[in-house]
Amino acid sequence: MVIYKDSKNKNSLYLKYIKDIIRSLEENPGDWSLNTLSKTFDKYSGFYIILNLEKKNIDILERRINSIGKMEFVTRDRHFSQEMVKDEYESVLEGLMISNILILKDLLAVYYEEDDFENTTSVEWIYDKDLERTLIPILKNFLFDSIFSGRFKKIDVEKWFGFQKDIIFSDSVSVKSILGKERIPEYLKNNFDKRIVEIIENDSFD
Repeated sequence: MVIYKDSKNKNSLYLKYIKDIIRSLEENPGDWSLNTLSKTFDKYSGFYIILNLEKKNIDILERRINSIGKMEFVTRDRHFSQEMVKDEYESVLEGLMISNILILKDLLAVYYEEDDFENTTSVEWIYDKDLERTLIPILKNFLFDSIFSGRFKKIDVEKWFGFQKDIIFSDSVSVKSILGKERIPEYLKNNFDKRIVEIIENDSFD
């Protein structure tokens, strides 16, 4: 397994990946599908958003504390439409990861001009398609503003993108070490976005 040692090379791959996501969201928004367990967003509820360019999927994972006090990340199983608990480290290879974002406060209140979300404590969508039509253009603008325009504070950008970047830009990280497994199960590999894997390594990940 070969790891990129040149951080400039990694950075150029990472930025190109984000640009390609932005371009796809702008030019072909109908190709993307959004998956979330809940369509209700409270003002201070934290979420992870994962954009998989290869599959054109957007997964929203809700952070919550389970019955034994452990943090877990919950979304909807795309195939069975039931609750699915995911692992933060396993998910880091499934696409561009936006961490610890407050969808209502950080996205809707900033970009959605039809309603005053600044003074709203909770918002709910009834239909998946309505939520898709709202969030997909917002995510396109948010990615550009976060990475390329300097609209947001550096501390916020680090909070949203730092977890994944710390892994991607490490010289000692391999796919196997992220997952802590000698052989990566097929069901996990099937969810990977190969563009993320290519940034970490230029060899196969069998």
